[in-house]
Amino acid sequence: MRKLLMAALVGTVLSGTAQAGFTGQQVSGQELFPNTASPFGFFGPAVVGGGVEFTGIGDFSTFSIDISDDAVLIRNDCGGCSFVAFNSAAFNGYLLINLTADWPDFTITAALPGFTAADVTVSGGNLFVNFADVSFPDGGFVRLTAQPAAVPAPGALPLMVVALGGLALAMRRRAT
Repeated sequence: MRKLLMAALVGTVLSGTAQAGFTGQQVSGQELFPNTASPFGFFGPAVVGGGVEFTGIGDFSTFSIDISDDAVLIRNDCGGCSFVAFNSAAFNGYLLINLTADWPDFTITAALPGFTAADVTVSGGNLFVNFADVSFPDGGFVRLTAQPAAVPAPGALPLMVVALGGLALAMRRRAT
């Protein structure tokens, strides 16, 4: 009986902790300038998996976008150039379109002077990354790490807690 109680307790603790990642999702993209309604370049679609999903994108063909299970990495690999400057505009950057699911909220890490959280917008399956007025040095990057979503308690969890309490009470009565 104690083994059954322990197994149920371990199962309860371990359930509901998994978070779905980006692996296996299909993503495409657009380069947008001078605003979000003006695409001038398209890339994809690609299925997120091992390796870099998009390479050689951008006006200078030096940018790559690598999507892992929990992050999006946009990087400039211009091979020794001092920087790539994005022109001033209402919007000058990329739109990543998740064709499978909505994007989550992100925590932002950037090695770019002047790039802030306000330059990233998530709207359902659309992820806008605006580099207007940003100088992007060789090796400069923006990493967007998915924030874990709150995992709701399964509907059966309260019932399981009551059942485990009842089992514990029954074992206690039996022992006395």
